[in-house]
Amino acid sequence: PRSTLSSSSAASDVYKRQGINAEYGGLFSLLSHFVSATMTKGTASFGKRQNKSHCLCKRCGRRAFHVSKKRCASCGYPDAKMRSYNWSIKAIRRRAPGTGRMRYMKVQAKKINQVKRVTDAIKAHKQAPQKF
Repeated sequence: PRSTLSSSSAASDVYKRQGINAEYGGLFSLLSHFVSATMTKGTASFGKRQNKSHCLCKRCGRRAFHVSKKRCASCGYPDAKMRSYNWSIKAIRRRAPGTGRMRYMKVQAKKINQVKRVTDAIKAHKQAPQKF
């Protein structure tokens, strides 16, 4: 019995020196066990980021291809269909036709305009009055 009294009085002396109420002393010692003062979510944690989980994707070129999962988080490669969801309209808009080089569609537009120009010239020639 004497040892328990001395230990409780010793603990209360420590709490008094630290400015902690003796009633809550046990709670604070419990919390201090879970809350670490050295590791934070910020600067110290960012120094430990050395491994890369994503690399460049072959199809979309973004750094979204997961190395271990072997799947692109942006375009869904190697799936045949491009990854797109209607809940992200901006993402659909970013890779819509007309946002890239349009190597094929540019040529098609030129061909259509050329055909239109020729047919218009033929129609104008046919409608013009003939001079004899």
